[in-house]
Amino acid sequence: MEGPFASRISSQTDALAVAVECGLTLESVASSADEKIVGVTSPLRIDRVLGDRPFAEVGEPALAVGDESRGLLAVAGTYEFGTAPIGVYDVGDLGCRALLRSGYPVHAMAFHPTFPLLVVGTGRYDGGYFFEGELLLLDLETSAGVSLIEHPLGRQVLALEWLSGQELRVLMAPHDDWQDKDAWAEGHVAVVRRHDWRVVPPRSVTGDELTGPRVAAPRIDSREDARCAVSRLSADWDPRRDVRAVEELSDGRILATLGGTQAESWLLSGDRPRPRVDARSE
Repeated sequence: MEGPFASRISSQTDALAVAVECGLTLESVASSADEKIVGVTSPLRIDRVLGDRPFAEVGEPALAVGDESRGLLAVAGTYEFGTAPIGVYDVGDLGCRALLRSGYPVHAMAFHPTFPLLVVGTGRYDGGYFFEGELLLLDLETSAGVSLIEHPLGRQVLALEWLSGQELRVLMAPHDDWQDKDAWAEGHVAVVRRHDWRVVPPRSVTGDELTGPRVAAPRIDSREDARCAVSRLSADWDPRRDVRAVEELSDGRILATLGGTQAESWLLSGDRPRPRVDARSE
């Protein structure tokens, strides 16, 4: 399509970003800044963001962890369609300082006591045997994230605690639930040690390092606490659902469909028009 907007752009972003760059044909949309956008013949320029608001990047919050000394709040969004976003926000201006996406639900987060790092514990049951997941390390200055567990299936990480600047306590579900009726209420705890967590290579935490005693491992639902945490910082906060499709209408409005059964329209100016229904043109 020639013109300022691409028709039927499929997107998994959490705020509707409209790039105004005449003459471009977008054949696909990249899911991160590191991916290439196929079919773009000149540099992509973001003119405005429609539907932007505090915590828009994470959608419905599932977990929130604060760092009072740095004035930061890490918020993990609900796991949907194979991904869970993690955003780190400045509690002063609510700006997003770092963003990461996990391929599993997020269960735990912990800020490093001195370095600008956030560890994230993720995972889920595969539906028949294994508890899979990742231990992620997010650099808050670069937004670069690495997965640390060596094994391809990883471990479902349930809780994290920094014991010192070099020691990280990790609580995990068992490898699997084969003949293990307590696997859903118990797990294993281990302490992983690194001299400098800023330079830990990907896939470098071995199975031996994650071997530890069996302990109680309750599965905690933190969604209500997370909603309260973001609501305290923004009185007007409302969860932003992921955008599924975008269409330019004949009258110049932009129609977007969101998760669930939501739809919204926008003017090119960024304003929201008055709601109206016109079955012949819509």
